[in-house]
Parts: sequence; structure tokens; C-alpha cells
Amino acid sequence: MNNCINCGIEIPKNANYCPKCGAAQIDYFVKECKNDKVFDFLLHKILQIKLGEDYSNFFDNHVDYLEGEFSTQFSGLLNLISGTETAIKECKETLEILEMYNSIISSSQMLTDKKELDDEKIAFPGFDSIGETSYYQYACFFLKTLNCFKEVQKNLKKADLDSHCTTLSFYKDMLKKWNEIKADGISVYNMPEHVILELLKINI
Repeated sequence: MNNCINCGIEIPKNANYCPKCGAAQIDYFVKECKNDKVFDFLLHKILQIKLGEDYSNFFDNHVDYLEGEFSTQFSGLLNLISGTETAIKECKETLEILEMYNSIISSSQMLTDKKELDDEKIAFPGFDSIGETSYYQYACFFLKTLNCFKEVQKNLKKADLDSHCTTLSFYKDMLKKWNEIKADGISVYNMPEHVILELLKINI
């Protein structure tokens, strides 16, 4: 178990948000990141944006080199660094969706006598890479680059995370139900089977 960085209560090791106060466990992302080069890129990008003309040519060239590797795959993240409200909202929604599926999968794995749940039902469908591009990019970044949400990583419907159909509408409905479950005092990392099935039915 870990402790929430905001309220201090004990939370599951793989929790990215506190089930009590909802605070994002930022330390988790930093500790779990396995790709220092990506953070190097994002750090220099932040400096480039914040310092503007004061940013040296050396670092400009360095960012250009790294950007050739990452800007296409993570263009949505560059919008987030620039501070656009839409990008920040989409990133937060992606994190909430991934956290929800992490809790669904973790809860399912704790059940000893499952009757209707199986691996296919709890697998994360992903996002449409064409119609939901920024969400898809954020999900790829958190799952594949930062190596977060381990349970979701192990339970994907498609390895490339491309659902090839729109998913946001039912994810948002699922999030409403998931938040209601939390409000009822049910631990979202220890949900009974009937609650998980009720949540997943929105996705049918």
C-alpha cells in the first residue's frame, strides 16, 4: 500500500488517484516513468515555451532533434504544455478513464467466485485514433511511454489501443456511474461483481 500525497490515507499501490479525496498521485507517474528521454524532451519544450527568445540556440537544436522523435506521436502533449484549456481537460479525462478501468480490472482480479465476468469484458477498448486523436495520444503516452496503469496495460482489447470506433460517449457515462459508486462509499478497487457488471453494461 501507498499513502495519498494529499490526504495521507492508505491507497492501493497501483492507484493513480486517491479513492477518498480524488488527488492525482503525481509521484506515481514520476517513479514509474521508464523513458528519461521523453521527460528530457518535455522539460526542454517547457523551457522553450516559458523562456522564449532567451532560450539558447543549443537547446533549440536539442529540442528539434528530440521533437523529430516525439512530436508526431505526442502532439497533444505539446498542446498541454502550452496550457490550452481543451488539452488539459482532455488529458484529465483520459487519466480518469484509465484510472476507472484500472479499478475495474483490479477489482475483477480480486474476486474469487466470478460468474459472468471474464477477461474480454474487462479489457480496455482504447480510443479511436482518427476521431479521438488527442485522447488516443494521451492514452498511448501514459500506458506505453510512462508505463503507468499496469493492470490496463495487461488487459487491452487491442495492443495498439486503436478502437477504430468512437468511445468517448460511453466512457463519460461510465465515469458518471463510477463517481456515483465512489460517492456511495464503495471502494472502487474492491467492487463486487454485480457493481462491475452494472458499470460495464454502459459500454454495451
